[in-house]
Amino acid sequence: MSKKNVIIPAHVFLKRLSEGANQAYHMTYKNPFLLAYLYYTEGMSTVEIAEMLDCEQRTIRRYMNYYGFKRFTKKFSLLVKHHGVEGALKLQAPEFYPLGVHND
Repeated sequence: MSKKNVIIPAHVFLKRLSEGANQAYHMTYKNPFLLAYLYYTEGMSTVEIAEMLDCEQRTIRRYMNYYGFKRFTKKFSLLVKHHGVEGALKLQAPEFYPLGVHND
């Protein structure tokens, strides 16, 4: 995996998001809205999301990269786990890992 931040061109991002919109009403890892909600709003980890959606953690990471979703660093993730997203944001500004490459 590349340690450099990957820049997704706007037209590619919009294409991928529109493809994911077809999954908007499905409980699947291919649904970008569900992934974003569970990760950023509910504060679930990629492991918890994978267990809920019955897939591997790396599948969740790959689709988060595919849709351009940045993942919290381990330090910030621990704050989210113990204080919730809102509580963690009160304690510290979010830190993210560089966006990885999605191999289509």
